[in-house]
Amino acid sequence: GVNLPDLSKATVERRLQDPELPLELKTLLEKKYNFTSIQPEKLSVIEQAELFSNARQIIAIHGAALTNIIYASNANIIEIMHERSNPYCFASLAVAKNCSYNVFKCKGIQNPKLEFNNFEDIIIDIESFDLALSKHLL
Repeated sequence: GVNLPDLSKATVERRLQDPELPLELKTLLEKKYNFTSIQPEKLSVIEQAELFSNARQIIAIHGAALTNIIYASNANIIEIMHERSNPYCFASLAVAKNCSYNVFKCKGIQNPKLEFNNFEDIIIDIESFDLALSKHLL
């Protein structure tokens, strides 16, 4: 099984600037790469542990759900994040769990109301992301 957060939900849409992007990204991942979309926050801790322990490939937007990497082993992980975010948090966890880890960095939309710019909405270039996936997926 392969996992990614459900990109159609408001919690993710607030992070993706283009309102059509969640559907376009979800379509790319599910149709072209045969991924299954999940919402870890709607699963019990046991269900999350089972899901991530069986996952061979995980793609997720930077966030708390990636803590589930602790249950993974030998998985291929691709984290989507703001270009100014620091990937070391989940990268270290991935390495400790013997997982391969790659980052896909996205441009942010400036928002002067935010204290930290890595909380800005992000723009995912679908063509670049597709190319990156073709290189990093097993």
